Amino acid sequence: MAYKVFISALSQDKDLANDLAQRLKLTGVSVFLAEAPIHAGENIASKIDESLRESDEVIVLLSGSSINNSAVMFELGAAVGLHKKITPVIVGISEQELPSFVRAFPYIRYPDVESHFAKLGSQQEFQSPKRKVKALAETRGNYVPKKKLARNSRALSKQHAKVA
Repeated sequence: MAYKVFISALSQDKDLANDLAQRLKLTGVSVFLAEAPIHAGENIASKIDESLRESDEVIVLLSGSSINNSAVMFELGAAVGLHKKITPVIVGISEQELPSFVRAFPYIRYPDVESHFAKLGSQQEFQSPKRKVKALAETRGNYVPKKKLARNSRALSKQHAKVA
């Protein structure tokens, strides 16, 4: 399953957002650009909500025009509420211009996006959190297949029945 990134950006930053999306797609990442056209008959709010929920990471493109935009801040707040990994990408603004709650996130400057994308390109980053936990457990020898767990739970049930 491909790593999914939701890009939140204003139409004024369309060129930068499209560049980010293209770079991500080249690394094998599935991208939903909030600025992207929605097909006829689709509810825009529900499409954005669905894409936010399905994403593994939310990249928020912050520029002078978007740091005070309610739509971008709403998408950022929704991502926080959904416990998504959030990566602000700042363009042409200083750290002092960022809203205080945005400074709490590790942000990257637009010229430094290549290094971030290189990290996304690693196989470990593309794994979903559940698969990542399983992979970590397997490497540490803690992974127990489901069949073995079922046998162990039946054996424990029999032991408890004998004791009672």
